[in-house]
Amino acid sequence: MDNVEISELVDSLDSSVPKENSHFALYMYGGGPDESFTQGNRNGYLRYGIEFLKAGIRIKDDKLAETDVELGYLINEDSDFHCHYFKVSDEPRDEEDNSNWKDNLVPAVFIGCLVLVLILAIIGFGTIVKYLSTQAFG
Repeated sequence: MDNVEISELVDSLDSSVPKENSHFALYMYGGGPDESFTQGNRNGYLRYGIEFLKAGIRIKDDKLAETDVELGYLINEDSDFHCHYFKVSDEPRDEEDNSNWKDNLVPAVFIGCLVLVLILAIIGFGTIVKYLSTQAFG
């Protein structure tokens, strides 16, 4: 299917699904966006998909950094979060960008505990040496 056929198909979908009374929202049920859910009516889900299809059609230039997705009319005002921009890239996300503070917490706590044990061992060794030296010479 070429771009013209895809564009015609998306235009047909766009005119078939009314924007009126369509709603869609993104909510967090937990502590962050990794614990999220979507809620909407049938037309809301269809319109959400159509808007992303329309955005994909607008991407014609490989050097385009962002694309516009018209979601303002669709996303509920009480939605927990909104996307402010839509990045265009052929490259997957960098591993650095994928890291989360929760992913780094366990290694940080483990290293912190090791450092604490090492410091306490040095203090304890120093205390024992000081005690023995005062007993022997004191």
